Amino acid sequence: MKHILIGLIVLLGISASAQNTVAKFKYEDAERAFYDNKFEDCIKLLTETEALLGQTAPNILHLRIMAEHKLFKSNPYESFEKLEQIRNHCTTYLINYDIAGLEEKYRDVYNIQNSLNEYPQSRASFDEKVNLINREADKKAAEQEKVYVKNRMFIDSLLPMVLVEGGTFLMGLKNEKELKWIHRSQSHLYKDAMPQHQVTINAFKIAILETTNQIWNWVFDITESINDEDSKKPVVASWDVTQEFILKLNIHTGRNYRLPTEAEWEYAARGGNKSKNYQFSGSDNKNEVSWNDANASFFETKTPKSHNVGLKAANELGIYDMTGNVWEWCSDWYAADYYNNSPSNNPLGPDNGNLRVARGGSVQCNFGCYTVNRTLGFDLATGFVGFRLVME
Repeated sequence: MKHILIGLIVLLGISASAQNTVAKFKYEDAERAFYDNKFEDCIKLLTETEALLGQTAPNILHLRIMAEHKLFKSNPYESFEKLEQIRNHCTTYLINYDIAGLEEKYRDVYNIQNSLNEYPQSRASFDEKVNLINREADKKAAEQEKVYVKNRMFIDSLLPMVLVEGGTFLMGLKNEKELKWIHRSQSHLYKDAMPQHQVTINAFKIAILETTNQIWNWVFDITESINDEDSKKPVVASWDVTQEFILKLNIHTGRNYRLPTEAEWEYAARGGNKSKNYQFSGSDNKNEVSWNDANASFFETKTPKSHNVGLKAANELGIYDMTGNVWEWCSDWYAADYYNNSPSNNPLGPDNGNLRVARGGSVQCNFGCYTVNRTLGFDLATGFVGFRLVME
């Protein structure tokens, strides 16, 4: 019997020792979570540590208070219970742990407790403050909505959108023979547009016009005047600066504008589910629907220039200039072999790359104006890379 008791005592000792070790690991994980700004994870790990030990400890309670305070500061009027919980924890710490060697931690808790004095002491005063904050927030939101409405009306007048209904289409080029006007010497330019593959696209809204200098100047608050002719020409911008423009436009309007994916762009350029399978966006005659090297003074003056948007015929969806005028940025990274393994549903392009995709050709284009033509982003010295927007 004596041996059995000794054995139980030893086992219990081993078990307690193991629990203490696990508790130590849990506490170390909680510290890491705190310094990684994962405060909720930190508190959860501290609770598990206390459960293993059967009690709290100065370092555990100190870290809990620090984590709770971080969460509290992110939204101080979320809950009166959370405010009271931190206060109670601070009081418990200051009463029980005024111990030599813990002065720095004691000071942390003391400072936090003092900082909480600026918040209401009773639930009634807390609720009153919350109601005041909500009223002020509602008033500010209403004022902001008025600004949004005004800005949206302005943008909508200059940048009307069309709904492109979702559907499935054959993206890319079956073979070079599909391109009626392509010269044999240029067929290598379309290798990246093959193989042709089936793609399904969800519905989206796309601008019927390329983004103009007028819209650009408004978004960036550029006050320098431009003449009426230039104001209606497509803006030229790098992909990165285009992203800055979109961010500002979204802030001005409270909307979510973005660049189209390459698949969205081609689907819209082909005419969506109204497509008549033209070679160019809206016609088999590129001069009907585009400004290109044959009609934009390229051969006559060697100084081609872009033209006002919306002057040529629209495609089947009522979208203008998806062939010619300026190249248009897409959101996708460019990869020459992407069509070999492109997803069939709403493809987003490669995960990474060096340059972005541009589509549609420009006033300098001859063979590059076909709807299926892909190109990688290039030096803006050409002066003919712009964009059109999609709105979610």
